[in-house]
Amino acid sequence: MVPPPAPVPPVAPASESAPQGTYLPTPPSEGEKYGYLGPRRRWPVLWLLLARVYLAVVAGWALASAVTAAGAGASGSRTLVELGVGLGIALPLALYAFRQTRGRVGKRRLTLEGHITFVEDWRRGYGRTAPSVDVVITLQGEEAAVLDNTLGHVSALDWPGALHVYVVGEPADQVARGLAERWGFAYTHVAAEAAQNAAAQAPGMARS
Repeated sequence: MVPPPAPVPPVAPASESAPQGTYLPTPPSEGEKYGYLGPRRRWPVLWLLLARVYLAVVAGWALASAVTAAGAGASGSRTLVELGVGLGIALPLALYAFRQTRGRVGKRRLTLEGHITFVEDWRRGYGRTAPSVDVVITLQGEEAAVLDNTLGHVSALDWPGALHVYVVGEPADQVARGLAERWGFAYTHVAAEAAQNAAAQAPGMARS
Protein backbone atom coordinates (compact mmCIF):
# COMPACT_ATOMS: atom_id res chain seq x y z
CA MET A 1 0.00 0.00 0.00
CA VAL A 2 1.14 3.52 -0.76
CA PRO A 3 1.51 5.49 2.48
CA PRO A 4 -0.68 8.58 2.74
CA PRO A 5 1.06 11.88 2.11
CA ALA A 6 2.40 13.71 5.10
CA PRO A 7 0.13 16.42 6.46
CA VAL A 8 0.83 19.88 5.16
CA PRO A 9 2.01 22.15 7.98
CA PRO A 10 0.13 25.42 8.38
CA VAL A 11 1.90 28.48 7.06
CA ALA A 12 1.35 31.98 8.38
CA PRO A 13 0.73 34.83 5.92
CA ALA A 14 3.83 36.41 4.42
CA SER A 15 3.51 39.58 6.46
CA GLU A 16 3.42 37.56 9.70
CA SER A 17 5.96 34.84 8.92
CA ALA A 18 8.64 37.09 7.46
CA PRO A 19 11.69 37.39 9.73
CA GLN A 20 12.55 40.88 10.85
CA GLY A 21 14.49 42.67 8.14
CA THR A 22 13.22 40.45 5.30
CA TYR A 23 12.42 42.48 2.20
CA LEU A 24 9.24 41.39 0.42
CA PRO A 25 9.20 42.98 -3.04
CA THR A 26 6.07 44.25 -4.73
CA PRO A 27 5.32 44.49 -8.45
CA PRO A 28 5.56 47.89 -10.11
CA SER A 29 2.58 50.20 -9.94
CA GLU A 30 0.80 51.48 -13.04
CA GLY A 31 2.91 54.63 -12.89
CA GLU A 32 6.18 52.77 -12.38
CA LYS A 33 5.37 50.34 -15.18
CA TYR A 34 5.67 53.08 -17.78
CA GLY A 35 8.37 55.04 -15.97
CA TYR A 36 10.94 54.04 -18.59
CA LEU A 37 8.93 55.91 -21.21
CA GLY A 38 8.67 59.06 -19.09
CA PRO A 39 10.48 62.38 -19.59
CA ARG A 40 14.10 62.11 -20.60
CA ARG A 41 16.94 63.93 -18.85
CA ARG A 42 19.59 64.50 -21.48
CA TRP A 43 21.93 66.84 -19.63
CA PRO A 44 23.61 64.11 -17.51
CA VAL A 45 24.39 62.21 -20.71
CA LEU A 46 25.90 65.31 -22.31
CA TRP A 47 28.05 65.98 -19.26
CA LEU A 48 29.19 62.37 -19.38
CA LEU A 49 30.11 62.81 -23.04
CA LEU A 50 32.27 65.84 -22.29
CA ALA A 51 33.99 64.00 -19.45
CA ARG A 52 34.71 61.00 -21.67
CA VAL A 53 36.13 63.14 -24.46
CA TYR A 54 38.32 65.04 -22.00
CA LEU A 55 39.62 61.84 -20.42
CA ALA A 56 40.25 60.32 -23.84
CA VAL A 57 42.33 63.31 -24.93
CA VAL A 58 44.28 63.43 -21.67
CA ALA A 59 44.91 59.68 -21.73
CA GLY A 60 46.02 59.78 -25.34
CA TRP A 61 48.37 62.69 -24.76
CA ALA A 62 49.84 61.12 -21.63
CA LEU A 63 50.46 57.82 -23.37
CA ALA A 64 51.97 59.56 -26.37
CA SER A 65 54.34 61.47 -24.12
CA ALA A 66 55.39 58.23 -22.44
CA VAL A 67 55.96 56.49 -25.77
CA THR A 68 58.12 59.31 -27.10
CA ALA A 69 59.94 59.92 -23.81
CA ALA A 70 63.09 58.50 -25.37
CA GLY A 71 62.85 61.45 -27.71
CA ALA A 72 63.01 61.97 -31.40
CA GLY A 73 65.81 63.65 -33.25
CA ALA A 74 64.26 67.10 -33.29
CA SER A 75 61.80 68.81 -31.01
CA GLY A 76 59.40 69.47 -33.86
CA SER A 77 59.30 65.86 -35.02
CA ARG A 78 58.84 64.70 -31.43
CA THR A 79 55.81 66.96 -31.07
CA LEU A 80 54.32 65.57 -34.27
CA VAL A 81 54.83 62.00 -33.06
CA GLU A 82 53.18 62.78 -29.74
CA LEU A 83 50.27 64.46 -31.51
CA GLY A 84 49.81 61.55 -33.90
CA VAL A 85 49.86 58.92 -31.17
CA GLY A 86 47.57 60.99 -28.96
CA LEU A 87 45.02 61.52 -31.72
CA GLY A 88 45.19 57.85 -32.66
CA ILE A 89 44.15 56.95 -29.11
CA ALA A 90 41.75 59.80 -28.36
CA LEU A 91 39.76 59.87 -31.61
CA PRO A 92 38.40 56.27 -31.46
CA LEU A 93 37.41 56.74 -27.82
CA ALA A 94 35.75 60.07 -28.56
CA LEU A 95 33.88 58.66 -31.58
CA TYR A 96 32.63 55.77 -29.47
CA ALA A 97 31.43 58.23 -26.82
CA PHE A 98 29.61 60.32 -29.46
CA ARG A 99 27.93 57.25 -30.93
CA GLN A 100 26.82 56.01 -27.52
CA THR A 101 25.49 59.44 -26.60
CA ARG A 102 23.55 59.69 -29.84
CA GLY A 103 21.66 56.52 -28.96
CA ARG A 104 20.75 57.93 -25.54
CA VAL A 105 19.66 61.43 -26.52
CA GLY A 106 18.23 60.70 -29.97
CA LYS A 107 14.59 60.07 -30.82
CA ARG A 108 13.11 56.99 -29.24
CA ARG A 109 12.01 54.10 -31.39
CA LEU A 110 9.29 53.30 -28.84
CA THR A 111 6.87 55.81 -27.34
CA LEU A 112 4.19 55.36 -24.71
CA GLU A 113 1.43 56.24 -27.17
CA GLY A 114 2.78 53.81 -29.76
CA HIS A 115 3.13 51.05 -27.17
CA ILE A 116 -0.46 51.48 -25.93
CA THR A 117 -1.77 51.49 -29.51
CA PHE A 118 0.19 48.33 -30.31
CA VAL A 119 -1.16 46.51 -27.23
CA GLU A 120 -4.75 47.55 -27.94
CA ASP A 121 -4.49 46.42 -31.57
CA TRP A 122 -3.02 43.10 -30.42
CA ARG A 123 -5.85 42.54 -27.96
CA ARG A 124 -8.49 43.32 -30.57
CA GLY A 125 -6.84 40.92 -32.97
CA TYR A 126 -6.76 38.02 -30.52
CA GLY A 127 -10.01 38.70 -28.73
CA ARG A 128 -10.93 35.63 -26.68
CA THR A 129 -8.37 33.42 -28.42
CA ALA A 130 -5.30 34.78 -26.65
CA PRO A 131 -2.55 32.13 -26.38
CA SER A 132 -2.10 30.27 -23.13
CA VAL A 133 0.78 31.20 -20.86
CA ASP A 134 2.71 28.91 -18.50
CA VAL A 135 4.35 30.51 -15.46
CA VAL A 136 7.03 28.27 -13.91
CA ILE A 137 8.33 29.21 -10.46
CA THR A 138 11.47 27.28 -9.55
CA LEU A 139 12.45 27.19 -5.89
CA GLN A 140 16.00 27.56 -4.60
CA GLY A 141 15.48 27.38 -0.86
CA GLU A 142 13.65 30.68 -0.45
CA GLU A 143 12.05 31.45 2.88
CA ALA A 144 8.36 30.65 3.22
CA ALA A 145 7.47 34.33 3.55
CA VAL A 146 9.29 35.20 0.33
CA LEU A 147 7.62 32.35 -1.57
CA ASP A 148 4.21 33.22 -0.16
CA ASN A 149 4.71 36.83 -1.22
CA THR A 150 5.68 35.74 -4.74
CA LEU A 151 2.73 33.39 -5.14
CA GLY A 152 0.36 36.04 -3.89
CA HIS A 153 1.47 38.49 -6.56
CA VAL A 154 1.44 35.78 -9.24
CA SER A 155 -2.17 34.98 -8.34
CA ALA A 156 -3.07 38.57 -9.25
CA LEU A 157 -1.80 38.24 -12.83
CA ASP A 158 -4.40 39.35 -15.38
CA TRP A 159 -4.31 37.59 -18.74
CA PRO A 160 -7.15 37.23 -21.29
CA GLY A 161 -6.17 33.65 -22.15
CA ALA A 162 -5.45 30.51 -20.16
CA LEU A 163 -2.84 31.00 -17.43
CA HIS A 164 -1.15 27.98 -15.82
CA VAL A 165 1.16 28.36 -12.83
CA TYR A 166 3.57 25.58 -11.82
CA VAL A 167 5.68 25.62 -8.66
CA VAL A 168 8.76 23.40 -9.00
CA GLY A 169 10.55 22.44 -5.79
CA GLU A 170 11.91 19.52 -3.79
CA PRO A 171 9.65 16.49 -3.11
CA ALA A 172 10.13 16.75 0.66
CA ASP A 173 9.40 20.48 0.88
CA GLN A 174 5.96 20.28 2.43
CA VAL A 175 5.91 23.97 3.29
CA ALA A 176 6.32 24.97 -0.36
CA ARG A 177 3.74 22.38 -1.38
CA GLY A 178 1.31 23.78 1.17
CA LEU A 179 1.81 27.31 -0.08
CA ALA A 180 1.28 26.27 -3.69
CA GLU A 181 -1.91 24.41 -2.80
CA ARG A 182 -3.17 27.30 -0.72
CA TRP A 183 -2.88 29.61 -3.71
CA GLY A 184 -4.38 27.00 -6.03
CA PHE A 185 -1.21 26.27 -8.02
CA ALA A 186 0.17 22.93 -9.17
CA TYR A 187 3.22 21.72 -7.24
CA THR A 188 5.75 19.40 -8.83
CA HIS A 189 9.40 18.53 -8.36
CA VAL A 190 12.43 18.15 -10.59
CA ALA A 191 12.57 14.35 -10.35
CA ALA A 192 8.98 14.04 -11.52
CA GLU A 193 9.58 16.48 -14.37
CA ALA A 194 12.67 14.55 -15.50
CA ALA A 195 10.79 11.24 -15.42
CA GLN A 196 7.92 12.68 -17.45
CA ASN A 197 10.30 14.16 -20.02
CA ALA A 198 12.17 10.86 -20.33
CA ALA A 199 8.91 8.97 -20.78
CA ALA A 200 7.74 11.43 -23.41
CA GLN A 201 11.01 11.16 -25.36
CA ALA A 202 11.37 7.39 -25.08
CA PRO A 203 8.96 6.45 -27.94
CA GLY A 204 10.62 8.86 -30.32
CA MET A 205 14.07 7.63 -29.37
CA ALA A 206 13.01 4.02 -29.88
CA ARG A 207 11.76 4.77 -33.38
CA SER A 208 15.00 6.44 -34.30
